[in-house]
Amino acid sequence: MTQRDIEEEAIIAMIMMRAKAIGEKDAKDALSFHTDDCVEFSLAPPLVYHGKHEAGLQAWFDSWEGAIGGDVQDVKLTIGTDVPFWSGLVNMTGTKTDGTIVDFVVPSNPGSGEARRAMAGRAPARFRSIRNGWQ
Repeated sequence: MTQRDIEEEAIIAMIMMRAKAIGEKDAKDALSFHTDDCVEFSLAPPLVYHGKHEAGLQAWFDSWEGAIGGDVQDVKLTIGTDVPFWSGLVNMTGTKTDGTIVDFVVPSNPGSGEARRAMAGRAPARFRSIRNGWQ
């Protein structure tokens, strides 16, 4: 197994762990790979966050009845020296506490402007290499 294969597996594992945490509405675990200086663009108001905002994410999770569902299609992972990017089409599903049924597709592409969130509307699209690991 090459170093690139190992890095790809680590990044995919992070995405999958975050997706699981989002589906289970666990804000602490969903943010566990974020750095303290991250900037996040999301579907949850105020749409732009600087740093980790566990309370805001948990409030958004609490606006959902039951689990948040989702899947990603047409995924492409590109690994650079210090920064990998992934893109794909994200299908987000579930029911809000007001009874609204959610089922829509969001493009996640770091070059498109939407850029930062996918998987159930909020999984990372960009990472960086820090201290021999990915965040």
